[in-house]
Amino acid sequence: FNILPLGRVRVLAGGIVKEVSAPYIFLIGAGERKVVYVLEDAAWVNVHATDETDMDKLAMELIQPSAEYITAQQEKELLGL
Repeated sequence: FNILPLGRVRVLAGGIVKEVSAPYIFLIGAGERKVVYVLEDAAWVNVHATDETDMDKLAMELIQPSAEYITAQQEKELLGL
């Protein structure tokens, strides 16, 4: 899940754009990409359940290359930028 303890952001996830303000906690499904545009100074926390302790393995497990997703221009357009 995701925690926004501070600030205000616009989030694109699952083809839906939502503006949220802290404090805010929400779930974005496993493997689902999110794009966050910060509207005010913000803090963002991602929480992932895992037993893995090797940072390199965690990075491989949790971070997917951007080439597998929509282009930055499409993301900007969806966020209204």
